[in-house]
Amino acid sequence: MKIFSTFSGIGGFELGIIQAFWEENVEIIGYSEIDKFSSAVLAYRFPRVKNYGDIKMIDIDELPDFDVLVGGSPCQDLSISKNNREGLMGKKSGLFFEYVKILRMKKPAFFVLENVASMNNDNRDFISETLGVEPIKINSALLTAQSRNRYYRTNIPGIQQPKDLG
Repeated sequence: MKIFSTFSGIGGFELGIIQAFWEENVEIIGYSEIDKFSSAVLAYRFPRVKNYGDIKMIDIDELPDFDVLVGGSPCQDLSISKNNREGLMGKKSGLFFEYVKILRMKKPAFFVLENVASMNNDNRDFISETLGVEPIKINSALLTAQSRNRYYRTNIPGIQQPKDLG
C-alpha cells in the first residue's frame, strides 16, 4: 500500500498506518510539510522519503502514484477556538482545496481526511459533499489521555468508532 501524506506534522498518520498494516505492507512515497521542526522529525523517521514541501507548490503531475491520500488541513480557521473564524475561506484552512486537487487529479483508491469537530455546520457539510462521505466523529480520549474531538472522513470500507480503551 503506497501512501502520500499532506499536512504531515510529525508523521502520526503514517505511524498509525504502519502499525495497523505492518511496515512491510506500507510504503510512504512522499509527504507535504512546511514546518521546519516537523520536517526534521519526518526526515528522521522516513529518511528515504521525499518532502514535497508547500502543498500549494506541488506539481501534482509529477507525484508518483499512490493508493491512499491522508491528511488534515490546518484547523485554525475552522476551530471554535478562533474568534471571527473564516472557515474554508481562511488562508490556512482553505488549504483543504489543495488536498482535494491532489485527490481529484491522482485518484487514489482511498483517502482519509481529519479535522476539528468544532467547525460550523456549513463547513462540515461542504467538506462532506465535496468528498462524498459523511464524517465519523472520534474523540481521541477513547484511545489516549488527550480529549480532542475530530471528524474523520474516509472512503475505506468498514471504518467505525473505536472502542473506549479507558
